[in-house]
Amino acid sequence: MTNVNKLAAVDVLDNTRKNSVANRAQVHKFGGSSLANVSRFKAVADLVLQQSVTEPVWLVVSAPADTTDDLLAIIDLQSDAERLTTILALQQKLTRLIVGCLPTERAKIVISQVKAWLQQIPALLVPSALGQTQINDVLAIGENVSALLLSQLLQHRGVAAIALDGRDFLYFEQHQLALKTSQQQLELLIKPKTIHVVTGYIAKDTAGNTLTLGRNGSDYSASLLGALINAASITIWTDVPAIYSADPRQVAVAQPYTEVNWQQARLLAQLGNPVLHPRTLYPLLHTEASLIVRSSFASEQLGCAVLKNASNQNFITTLKHAQLISLPITADIGLETVAQQLQLPLVKFSQSADSQRWLVSASATQQLLDYLSAKNIKAITDTEIYYVVAWLKAKPSSASQHAEKQLKQHQIMHRSENTQQIIWLLAKALSSEALNTLHQILIPAAIEDNVQQQNG
Repeated sequence: MTNVNKLAAVDVLDNTRKNSVANRAQVHKFGGSSLANVSRFKAVADLVLQQSVTEPVWLVVSAPADTTDDLLAIIDLQSDAERLTTILALQQKLTRLIVGCLPTERAKIVISQVKAWLQQIPALLVPSALGQTQINDVLAIGENVSALLLSQLLQHRGVAAIALDGRDFLYFEQHQLALKTSQQQLELLIKPKTIHVVTGYIAKDTAGNTLTLGRNGSDYSASLLGALINAASITIWTDVPAIYSADPRQVAVAQPYTEVNWQQARLLAQLGNPVLHPRTLYPLLHTEASLIVRSSFASEQLGCAVLKNASNQNFITTLKHAQLISLPITADIGLETVAQQLQLPLVKFSQSADSQRWLVSASATQQLLDYLSAKNIKAITDTEIYYVVAWLKAKPSSASQHAEKQLKQHQIMHRSENTQQIIWLLAKALSSEALNTLHQILIPAAIEDNVQQQNG
């Protein structure tokens, strides 16, 4: 299966570009949880219709909730009979979704197209003479269902809308976005005064093969689209209402912020923040676009904007299963360059007199080592697997001393500090109780200027 977890982001997207295909558009991305059922599709349509009618509106959609998992299950089946039965079950599930969203005649059009896509699956999974199957084409069905259904639902609501397959304009070459080709193809597809509903997660290489964009792939699609059309904003609609001071699933006292600056957002992404991913940010670094995180389940809240000029905030973030990689201090290679080319979260750790150290997720260690080896750079891997706790500082504070006393109970193995952050590597994961205690030490409640008042 070809995917572009390794694809590099756009090298340079010049925000002074005057002849972009759209001017100051809005891009809104909706994930699978936002498109989980009939009521969620209708809620998304309501949200879209509330947007400004004076600016172009572009939508990027994931597959309906669980649809990608259903397609992966179909791919994994070895029995033709089981595969056909499972395809039929998925068809029936999607038919119920479609019928619940659309009036009869419009629903028939969508059902017919979805049935045609699903009927192609057995042929797509027959190995070619080279032993290759078209797995990515099967996975692309989910996003196409969402784009078609939502565009038809918007049309039913009385607005002009069309579905666009991301593979018709997002082209990659040598693991990088083919910028000129992508722009040219996109310009051919634009219709004035129309909402464009674009499939997330999928693209093509210049040979015409379908690519999948991996984890957070639809967010990445939205950022790429936003950069290509010189959008004013890219809104990631998800199931959390903001970017928090810590993971609210683990830290009950976590505080939602209204603004976060780009530098801290990038650090959070590199440290494995569940809301942000480096690939979402890279395409927008050379643009003036704002990135906004909002909840489609609490649309009355304004969410959190990632802005160039926002003040620093306090954050605690954690990463399970990380390793340290040591490179010669003389190695002529930059962490930022490698992170962008490999699309990997990498963090610079404290260095010694003769080596520099990078922190990487253990699942990506071999990919990084292979890349460095190809560059004739000898790297040494620390065999320990660490639990990472990082504090991103709003300003210098003596609270770190108290925090360190607490963390020493959990066996601090390594420590790295600079003006922006402190990173502790521990032998084992912290409990939710310990994380809440740490949060109360480092981020006292109600002192942040820019904390959302959820009930206000």
